[in-house]
Amino acid sequence: MIIKDINKRKNIKIAMVQPDAGLSVTNTDTYAVPLGLGSIATYCKQKHPEIDILLIGAYTDMPHEEQMKKILEYNPDILAISSTISSQENAYDIAKKAKEQNKNIIIVFGGVNSTSLYEQILKNRDFVDAIILFDGEEAFAEVVDRVKKNKSFEGINNLAYKDKKGLHIDKNKITIKIPSLCKILDKNPPIDYSVFDMNTFLKKTEMRGFGRAISYFGGKGCIKRRGFFKEKIYTLKEYEDLVNNMGACSFCGRNELGYRILPWSLEKELINYLYEKYGVRGLFNVQDVVSLDEEQGDPKWKNTWFRFFIMAGQVTQKNIDILKKKYSPNLVLQIGVESVDPNMLKEFGKSPEFTREYYLKNLDLMEKNGIQAHYTFVLGGSNETRESLKKTGDFIKEIVKRKNVTWIGASPLIVLPGSPYFRMLSEKEKKLKDKDLFDVSELHRLFLRHFAPKITREDVLNIIKDCFSYAKLIRSDLILDGKGLTKEEEKFVGSYRPYTHKEGSWTFNFVQNKKN
Repeated sequence: MIIKDINKRKNIKIAMVQPDAGLSVTNTDTYAVPLGLGSIATYCKQKHPEIDILLIGAYTDMPHEEQMKKILEYNPDILAISSTISSQENAYDIAKKAKEQNKNIIIVFGGVNSTSLYEQILKNRDFVDAIILFDGEEAFAEVVDRVKKNKSFEGINNLAYKDKKGLHIDKNKITIKIPSLCKILDKNPPIDYSVFDMNTFLKKTEMRGFGRAISYFGGKGCIKRRGFFKEKIYTLKEYEDLVNNMGACSFCGRNELGYRILPWSLEKELINYLYEKYGVRGLFNVQDVVSLDEEQGDPKWKNTWFRFFIMAGQVTQKNIDILKKKYSPNLVLQIGVESVDPNMLKEFGKSPEFTREYYLKNLDLMEKNGIQAHYTFVLGGSNETRESLKKTGDFIKEIVKRKNVTWIGASPLIVLPGSPYFRMLSEKEKKLKDKDLFDVSELHRLFLRHFAPKITREDVLNIIKDCFSYAKLIRSDLILDGKGLTKEEEKFVGSYRPYTHKEGSWTFNFVQNKKN
């Protein structure tokens, strides 16, 4: 059995960790707390109110060595780690040292990256005991229950693990449950934000010009898969077959089935909870695409601002009116443009109808309605050419002149485990199928050699550098961001994040008075 005797202590100590990333990750930690861990912690506390939970992460700018020290001093009985492709090496370092300190600790990994690599991780890393696959609330609460009772993990949905009998990773025996979001998150608030270090976090957002601002729970999954959700139990093979055969953006590594949003009643309660308890006046909704159901928001939200992800085709006057009525007149809309080259849009699995002219009309409409626009781009996909790179680069240069554009994210393609692109590359490079740790920049170079041989990663970086250099000549207040860049590449392209400068050097447009 995997379970060790932990002195039959009544109070189980749990550490939940969001490891520090080794690459640029669009600095989402500036405004985002680890909502997935927060949701799991909230649910787990509801099921096991006597447990102690320490949740730490990069959202408070805690570097790797400090995270390590804090975890080892806490000496938990269960260590839960949610890592990404860019934080996986630090995750392994934390887990290995924790197991060396306490051989009886139970170490559980989870999240999108670990779900995609669960077999490799369990085979390659002897210090990892279990991997939670896909949804984690019910699975982790059950893990805690088994540890409390000193029982095996056998039969827990959404869990692959190993014990003295060996690896339990059979796709036909592992069961996957897609829980109802309403049933899981039926408490007020659906996430208890007190599990986070809110004082440290909100001081940071104020200092950086966002005011008291934070991300809040929006939903799970991908809108392209919304029609496939059924609340039932699958085998892992059935589940993976469904996911892998659905429409998805080629670069996307998300692997949840279905699309679940927070019901409006719970969303409204959560916003008011953050408004009243923590004085939050800026809210980043991080669900895949904003809900456009017609609802009436709270009048007091008129002095708040909201940022939403939205699809290009949804930017209409009708939808803008819905969002203003539902949330606030102060809106930021983030759109994943990726490319304005029609051939590249087809390669990415996106509609080629969204041309340069289409986006410029959208931008005119948003400017007319006093809406800020955030745009993101992915450069260096399959069949990318210097011509297609230049076309997108020229578009970026065009839109940075517009004052209501306040954030540009231009990133080299990240070949994420679980994505269609990663599966394509794995068929060419069989050795990748056994790996559980990747050099992101080298993985992209390998991808380009196979699928876009007319360009190199240096071509991609040069386009980003050219766009960022031009933008800085035009604007001093524009955020120029990027994912998946090494420190050397960040310096080369000239990413510019004025909110990381000294206090008072930058202010988010809607934050006129921090005391509002």
